Amino acid sequence: MFGRAVMVLEGNMEPIAPKKHQAGHFTMWVDKQTGVLLMMEETNASGQVVNRMEVQAIAFDRIVDGTKLPMEIPPRFHRGQAQIG
Repeated sequence: MFGRAVMVLEGNMEPIAPKKHQAGHFTMWVDKQTGVLLMMEETNASGQVVNRMEVQAIAFDRIVDGTKLPMEIPPRFHRGQAQIG
């Protein structure tokens, strides 16, 4: 996909999924280098694709002008160290 190496992940959804998604199985195509999801299909018990998401265009490894991505720091933001455990 897009000339990139992908990893294909497949699995079964939780039992509630067929009611919510009309699907019980999923297949995802993920870019190996970045972990970006490029395509996903959900299939029903008959193997029919019932939902599909596919990236139409994407660019990797481009230089981005940081001045075009202004970021406002939220007023109550506090920088600190996370404590895990």
